[in-house]
Amino acid sequence: MLTPEVDVLVPGAWSSDGLAATLASLASQRYPAFSIVAARPPTAAAVTPIADICAILEVRGHAVRMTDLPAGLTPSGRRQALLDAATAPYVLVVEDDIFLEPDLLGRMVAAIRTTRCGLVGSAPVDLRFRAEHRPSEQAIEFWDGPVRPEEIGVGSRAWARRRVHRGANLEHLRERLPRTRDRLYRIADIRGCVLYDRNALRAAGGFVAVGRHRDQVPLSVEASAQLRVIARDGGAGLFPSGTYRLTHGRAGVSIDAAPSEEPSGDGPHPATGRAPRRHRRLRGASPARRMTGRRQIKAPGRSHRHEAARPAGGGRDR
Repeated sequence: MLTPEVDVLVPGAWSSDGLAATLASLASQRYPAFSIVAARPPTAAAVTPIADICAILEVRGHAVRMTDLPAGLTPSGRRQALLDAATAPYVLVVEDDIFLEPDLLGRMVAAIRTTRCGLVGSAPVDLRFRAEHRPSEQAIEFWDGPVRPEEIGVGSRAWARRRVHRGANLEHLRERLPRTRDRLYRIADIRGCVLYDRNALRAAGGFVAVGRHRDQVPLSVEASAQLRVIARDGGAGLFPSGTYRLTHGRAGVSIDAAPSEEPSGDGPHPATGRAPRRHRRLRGASPARRMTGRRQIKAPGRSHRHEAARPAGGGRDR
């Protein structure tokens, strides 16, 4: 068994089926030197395909450790607990319900070694939106030179880079642009499947909340951690993407508020423990009214009037 160069962390494990699908795609990876640390799903692994897939991974030389995380841990707490257990130079944080192409891990390791940056991510494509072309969201800024650190403010011009990760935008770009080699592009944050330099991530504070971002809290503690890593060591997205979001049984879950994320406006403030003011106002409203209120809030620092002026349907998968 090779010494692992990558510890794959699966902190979600919201369902046995989702975890089994992700583990199966990991079992098909051509990159040889990785191990897996995964949160145990609510149902017992012994009565699901998970046990069989873990056996296949072990036979192929990949150690698998299923971990029972304490009940009540936040998504960021789950990530931090698995990060604390990691020992490899790189950690791949991948959500369950994500399918990885067989060459993806090798491509990501090659990219982060070449650039020596803090993180490289592969944003998952949601094929439910394959027939929905959105040219206005497909702007992509490729790194033509070395990946450098960037200070990115929430709501800034650079923050709009997140739009390319919506729906099937990356798949449409993959079909439209000729592929001669892997390319890296500029990101604000990226979710679903992210490879970190473990030392860079820990130096930036890991997944522990470290107070409010100067422009207000980003959409999740993981996004906040990524902004710190990018500011310190740089970060990039991998193009073409090599991941797909599996959506069976999750048709009502949006890409930008998956169960493994912590929307900044939906949880209590880390310092006061109180719900955000806008949700205190909506707490007594009907479910439809509460949903309307949330849909109007796209990014901290942007007004309701500004969001209302956007074309109808602009946030369908958010």
